[in-house]
Amino acid sequence: TTGLVLTPAEVAYLEASLAAEREREARRARQTRSQRNLRRALMGALTVGLIISTALAIFAFSRQRAASASEQQALRQASIGLAAQAIAQLDGDAPERAVLLALAALEEYPYMPQAESALAQAVYATLPYTDLLSSGSGAVSYAPDGAHIAGGELDVRIWDAVSGEVVAVIDPRTLDSVVTSIEWLSDNGRLLVAGADGAITVREMATGKAQARYLPHGSVAVNAVHVSADDRRALSAGEDGAARIWLIESGEIVQRFAGHGGAVNDAIWSPDELQVATGSSDGIIRLWDVERGEEIRQYNAHPGGVTALSWSADGKRLASSGADGLGRVWDAATGALLFTLTGHDASVR
Repeated sequence: TTGLVLTPAEVAYLEASLAAEREREARRARQTRSQRNLRRALMGALTVGLIISTALAIFAFSRQRAASASEQQALRQASIGLAAQAIAQLDGDAPERAVLLALAALEEYPYMPQAESALAQAVYATLPYTDLLSSGSGAVSYAPDGAHIAGGELDVRIWDAVSGEVVAVIDPRTLDSVVTSIEWLSDNGRLLVAGADGAITVREMATGKAQARYLPHGSVAVNAVHVSADDRRALSAGEDGAARIWLIESGEIVQRFAGHGGAVNDAIWSPDELQVATGSSDGIIRLWDVERGEEIRQYNAHPGGVTALSWSADGKRLASSGADGLGRVWDAATGALLFTLTGHDASVR
């Protein structure tokens, strides 16, 4: 076989070409490694940057949150301070300033019970009042327009709310028993008068004449009676352990709430009249759905018995008083106890 023989020049050219190709391959490999290392460095830098920025954000949020909590605490302390100033003003030369200070504490700062208590004390201490005397104090009620006050136990008297003068008297001979509760209708001219014999009468203010007489709890004593906003329905609480809604026009019972283990001492409408709260001698407050007559929830409120109830105007809170001498304020939606009012040595009503 005839072999191919390369000249020395050709051999040298081939060797140079191979060397150049190996150099190019080596250069490409170095570039690839350099780019890979660069990408790794960039990723590392980005990761470190992200970690640092996240840590800074967390630190800033923590500082802001701590500052916010500190600011809220300072505002609460400011409210308590204004409440204390309001109380101190009651003994000063300008007691009317106590009302302004207490209002500022309630309106301009986070809610604090001390501010609410200070406002109540300030209003009570600065408003003029008139002593009203009757044959008893079994029940008392302001007319919706604020012009008259009705009260009594063995009789019922109507006073002018400004002068304190008696303007009408319901003859005790027309009352079948001791008066336990009085409620005005919104026309300011009629009242519901409830008694210990179970009777509830609708009476004219001017003459005391009974327009109607109902026995929603039979012959069992009625402890409280309240009227709906439209004057069509009444809500009564009785010693029979139940509360009832009935029509003022006819006396027809349209709803009954039963389940307490003792007398129901008070029963009140919620502001929207979709719920009813009842308080009993068994120490329990029960909330009811008016339409269905079903219990919504109950609060174990006062061991000695619940004596009276009051709903806040916005329907969010429910206040109770008890034979234990305490007042309590509840979250109406959850039943959580918000705070307790102390200071009395006997039953609160």
